[in-house]
Amino acid sequence: MGGRGVWRRGVAARAAEEFGGVVSRSVLRQHAVTHDDVRSEVRAHRWTALGRHTVFLGDLAAAGVDPVCGPDGPVARAWWAVWESGSGAMLDGVSALIAAGMTGFTTDAVHVSLSTSSTFYPLPRVVPHWPTRRIRQPGGGLPRTVPELATLHAATWAVSDRQAALLVAMPVQQRLVNAPRLLELWRTVRRSDRRELLDGIIGDVCDGAHSLGELDVAGLCRRYGLPQPTRQAVRTE
Repeated sequence: MGGRGVWRRGVAARAAEEFGGVVSRSVLRQHAVTHDDVRSEVRAHRWTALGRHTVFLGDLAAAGVDPVCGPDGPVARAWWAVWESGSGAMLDGVSALIAAGMTGFTTDAVHVSLSTSSTFYPLPRVVPHWPTRRIRQPGGGLPRTVPELATLHAATWAVSDRQAALLVAMPVQQRLVNAPRLLELWRTVRRSDRRELLDGIIGDVCDGAHSLGELDVAGLCRRYGLPQPTRQAVRTE
């Protein structure tokens, strides 16, 4: 038994490197770590069960952390949110943008989207959404919405109009989002609680306004019927 215990802890540790120190039971099964193996480690307080699917390779209670609240690390927390939220959950909105590499914006909440037929299992600091359109980013890694659609969702779900503008400008400025594709996708959106606002912001950002200051000037020009400013452009001599 001792030999198997050493083996499974080593296997689990290597598997969890990809997920920030947590691992799903399905991943463990792929590595021949069984349900009984997991139960033995949890009973010995070497691992912690974080819901139906997620295992943390450590004892959160011993560290003074309530296991119900999930892991603290951003990568581990994102995986935990996806695994535990419900069938087919993926990161969306600002959480998907951060997972795609957006910097300069932090949030305590993890935003996930689910299909309309999925049941959400409530989790602390995890915000569920059931958007009418979901497009998953191809490839491996964290399941997340493609950046262009995530940007539109982030702006729609923002807590203020100012934050909505910021969450359109930042991913375009940081080249995580292709501006023409963003504009094309926006034109297919039939309903938005911020339709008028985002019409102007997305148009301005795709026209080259990549800061809140530039967006403010463009908005004032529209408001007072003034000509739109000429955008900055890279020139080569």
